[in-house]
Amino acid sequence: MSGRRFAILIASSRFPNEPKLNPLSLPEKDVNGLRKILRSEKHGYFDNPVVLKNVGSNKAIREIHKILNDAQKDDLVLIYYSGHGKLNSQGHLYLATKDTENHLLETTSISMEEIKRLMDTSRSNKQVIILDCCYSGAAGKVFTKGSFDDQLQVVFGGSGTFLMTASTGIHKIKGLPGLCSILLILKS
Repeated sequence: MSGRRFAILIASSRFPNEPKLNPLSLPEKDVNGLRKILRSEKHGYFDNPVVLKNVGSNKAIREIHKILNDAQKDDLVLIYYSGHGKLNSQGHLYLATKDTENHLLETTSISMEEIKRLMDTSRSNKQVIILDCCYSGAAGKVFTKGSFDDQLQVVFGGSGTFLMTASTGIHKIKGLPGLCSILLILKS
């Protein structure tokens, strides 16, 4: 594979501004395990995955923007998020961060529309986003445009944007204690 490999791995497990968001035990384990795999010669060859643990939404968006802005045409960009996914009243997906407040979701969380906008402005033509959160399938509304044939052309052409989600757009997921979900997939 030509080009460089960039990754940003985001773990959101504590939400001090929102008592209705329970702390999570798995996001940091998921990110640590994925970072180890991505750095390995056997599985990854990613030079320096950026790891963000319990940061605010502005910091996360800024780091995503930096990576997407630095990437060139043949570079691969991987964005991974583990934490709480929240839907606003219109059914749009937001990724919770340490500053998330449910009543101010649009300005205190990471908007999938914002991530998509930044991905669209990047020169990289190989982008992967993995969402390990409730309602993650709702991101599909943001990323699927065009006809089914258009989407197949992107997949079989070896470039484009690829989205992997842990749930549908209307379902919650339940983490199993002590289990690092992303590692099950990658080590299989």
